[in-house]
Amino acid sequence: MPSGEEGEFFIGGVYSSVLDSNKRRRLTKHHGKLRRYHPLLAKFPASGYPALFITPFSHKNTIMQTVTIPAPSSKSLSHRAIMAASLASGTSHLSRILESDDLARTREAFAALGVKFTRTGDGCYTVTGIDGKITSGSGQAPLSINVGESGTTCRLITAILAAGQGSFRIHGSGRMHERPLGELAEVLRTLGAGISYEQNEFCPPIIIRADGLRNAPAVDCDENSCRISCDESSQYISGLLLAAPLGDGLTVVLGGKQAVSWPYVSLTLNVLEDFGIRFSV
Repeated sequence: MPSGEEGEFFIGGVYSSVLDSNKRRRLTKHHGKLRRYHPLLAKFPASGYPALFITPFSHKNTIMQTVTIPAPSSKSLSHRAIMAASLASGTSHLSRILESDDLARTREAFAALGVKFTRTGDGCYTVTGIDGKITSGSGQAPLSINVGESGTTCRLITAILAAGQGSFRIHGSGRMHERPLGELAEVLRTLGAGISYEQNEFCPPIIIRADGLRNAPAVDCDENSCRISCDESSQYISGLLLAAPLGDGLTVVLGGKQAVSWPYVSLTLNVLEDFGIRFSV
């Protein structure tokens, strides 16, 4: 129940409450709001509430059984595992991959780069990687990468493609062309990538002209590095981390006032470690 609105609910036991006149008046004031949160309240007149009874389910004549409900696979982990397996050499066997439209967009994007996927069961895939060799092929036009409405696919693969060779067009559907990439794109420019926007500035569709990542000197840092803020999205950082092994290594310097969704960066580092990538924090 939203804060600032009167009322009590006790779930799991027999409960009854008779509201005094003052509390009833306060509840009447919020009657329209409260009705949205439970259909039972819609039965009460707007002039006031009678006693409210909540009776629990009776277990007397019920045979109790233990039911095991498997949790759905992690979408974030599934994205990163597919990307890492795609960039690796040889064949990887992935299981418990989430089956969803967003993950289908990630597989299709890497299939366009030459990765081979074989579905061996529900959520199970054999992935033959491209050993970090990302190219757009011999065509004159940029290679089309359709990310659909998957923001994770878009942001992570943008950094990965910038570490490749050739021209790529990242585009999507729905509101994808309103989702920002600005800060990540600016960092990739400092690392040597050419970035141009077709419609809204800082948003897809974008054209990437890639010739590998080149380290750029960062302010207040002794090593060749790139600096990016943690304020807007941790996916920018994760994309750079996934792209870093494709070159000569990269030092990512984190700035900003806050770390947004930092556990997802940790998840990316765990996947890198699973695929044999060494790093220091």
